[in-house]
Amino acid sequence: MTNSETTAVRSTEELLEWWQTLPEDEQRSAFADLSPAEASGLFLALDSADRAYILAEQADQQRRVWLRLLAPDDAADVIQRFPEEEHHDLLSLLDQHTWSQVEALLTYRSDVAGGDEPPLRPGPTVHDSRTGRRVSPATGAVSE
Repeated sequence: MTNSETTAVRSTEELLEWWQTLPEDEQRSAFADLSPAEASGLFLALDSADRAYILAEQADQQRRVWLRLLAPDDAADVIQRFPEEEHHDLLSLLDQHTWSQVEALLTYRSDVAGGDEPPLRPGPTVHDSRTGRRVSPATGAVSE
């Protein structure tokens, strides 16, 4: 999508429809090309799997911005999509108050069977529930 096409995308519904039509290998770069207003609108409208997919390739400075945009329960949903060994690093990007809330939610969810989110997947990957693929946050490598 070019910058002129990006400016034509206005509503959250249009952004979501556009996002869903993109090939997976183009989604991250297309997201990066959005205006800040469009990117934040789309990010807030995405599910936790898509949010984690976007964050998996970003530097901590960008992750901080996006995680702090989310409500604590949404941030917990996203962090839960990452391998458990990455939780502390992701939590450290939040302010102290939100960190406490998100940490409590993650602890609660791991202690209670039948939580809303699926259990963490083993290994150093983010599970992409849209395609069933596993994406390495470090390399972006995709495995079936």
